[in-house]
Amino acid sequence: MAGLDFSSPGHTWLTRLALGGGAVILVVVLATRWQAAREDSKLRDDSFAPCVARVGSEMDCRDRFDRNHEDCARLTRTYPSRTTGAKAHTNPEAYLDCVVHGPDGWIELNRLKRIEGEKSQQNDLSPR
Repeated sequence: MAGLDFSSPGHTWLTRLALGGGAVILVVVLATRWQAAREDSKLRDDSFAPCVARVGSEMDCRDRFDRNHEDCARLTRTYPSRTTGAKAHTNPEAYLDCVVHGPDGWIELNRLKRIEGEKSQQNDLSPR
């Protein structure tokens, strides 16, 4: 079984174009993932001291980061519209809350805050 010889005239320009396009897409995807990993690492480093201040123990914070970092970074990252040209970013306060409470606890806290806000809004709109 012979290997692929891309210099042979048997390969059409369309095949070469498809391979080149696939390579470009692969580079873009890998660059995007690498950038997100760098930002996540910086976010984790920047959030460690506030976590220790809130929780009180470096060991406990390390454990929480180990368990919750990946999920919390994903849950708190905002992806803007592609037409704006803005970059994705993570809310540091929301990320820290998520790490401290865990993803499930953070989601539940957000649900309760939303319900409380809706009740407050209904009270503001009710006739007097």
